[in-house]
Parts: sequence; structure tokens; C-alpha cells
Amino acid sequence: ADSEYCVLAMQMGNFRITALVALNVGLWGVDLYLFKRCKINHVLIFDLQVGSQMTYNRAWLAGASLFLVGLLLFVRFLEATMPGLCIWVPHLLQDDVRLWLQVWFWS
Repeated sequence: ADSEYCVLAMQMGNFRITALVALNVGLWGVDLYLFKRCKINHVLIFDLQVGSQMTYNRAWLAGASLFLVGLLLFVRFLEATMPGLCIWVPHLLQDDVRLWLQVWFWS
């Protein structure tokens, strides 16, 4: 049981790192959106090349994609290591939410 806990703790650490990088990229997209909305010429301020600037839509898409890939890998890891995961979920959630989550999680 201790070795399973250690493996799960290491995988949670990997998921946290991926989630933090995705959050950082997403918040960078928020910065780019605010710069554009407030009409701040951040390309000139930060001395960036005009042709290589990132748009806020692409930053949000990159952050969301990275988070989704990390989450899917973590879920697949949980499915492989703990096949009875659905057994502990019912104690934590109401019946309708639990049913929706199980259908979404296992589909």
C-alpha cells in the first residue's frame, strides 16, 4: 500500500507541474488580451519582434491543450493503477453528480 501511495504522490506532482505550466500560459494569454484591449503596445515596450508575437487566442489554446493532455494522462494513470476508483467516489458526491461524473469519466 505504501508503494502505491508513493507512485500516486509522484504522479500527482507531475500533474501539478503540468497544471502550473498550463495556468502560466493561460494567464499570459490574459495579459495579452488586456494589453490588446487597453491598446498598450507591448511589442514596443518589451522590444519584441513584430512578426513573432503571440496572440491571446493562441496562448489560451496552448494553455488549455496542455492542461487537457496532462489531465488525460493522469486519468489514464489512475485507471491503470486503481481500477476500483469509482468505489470511493460515491461517498464524496451526491447521486446525480456522481452519475454524471462516472458517465463522463469512463466514457
